[in-house]
Amino acid sequence: MLDTAGIAISTAAGSQSSPAILLGGGNSLVAWTDGRSGTSHDIYGARVTPAGVVLDTAGIAISTSAVDQDHPAIVSQGANSLVVWEDGRSSESTDIYAARVTSAGIVFDSGPVVRQGGGQYHPALTRGAGNQLFLVYQGWVGTAGGKTYNTQRIWGKMDPKPAIAETPESEVRMTSGGATVVRGVLFLAARASSSASCLLDVSGRKVLDLHPGANDVRGLSPGVYFVREAQAQTQTQAVHKVVVTR
Repeated sequence: MLDTAGIAISTAAGSQSSPAILLGGGNSLVAWTDGRSGTSHDIYGARVTPAGVVLDTAGIAISTSAVDQDHPAIVSQGANSLVVWEDGRSSESTDIYAARVTSAGIVFDSGPVVRQGGGQYHPALTRGAGNQLFLVYQGWVGTAGGKTYNTQRIWGKMDPKPAIAETPESEVRMTSGGATVVRGVLFLAARASSSASCLLDVSGRKVLDLHPGANDVRGLSPGVYFVREAQAQTQTQAVHKVVVTR
């Protein structure tokens, strides 16, 4: 036991809980749920050297939204770290958000990674071959694949990217409970700000141009696809995941 008295990583006001750690060849990153604001839970982090020296004694503010953020998880992503957590800033449900943190302790690319209906909780991350990442979390499922569940299930998502979220908004008509499943017809809402939409396969290849209203997808093989909607006014793109079934 090298640190019999312990290493004080955070002694901020309020409670600190649910720690997660990413060990590295150099500095390690620790993240936790932090109550120093006195009004909500936030996500803070700190870098710790191999000698046990805390580099960020005041903490790194990873997410300080006005509502609760809890239960962080961390994984390495090249030279950066990816931190995910459950986030209650939506008025409808708890979602999974993420942010990247550089080796210098700079936070960037913060945003949602999963925004299904019914609430998502307790995210966990792991690495696969190469640069592959895998996110798992607890989430609600109503009806999926023609079966009614109406219960919590464990979901997974490959290579989560902050600000590119699965969401049950009106671009894709979901089944009950917000499951991202379509069968036969994919519905898109008409939007004045949209200039073009298309459906991509998992390799990013366009397989179908989409239009507002009903789009016939019966000729597509069952599997995972992505709706890409260009926003003419902001020159950005919204990407939504759908699962085509028989």
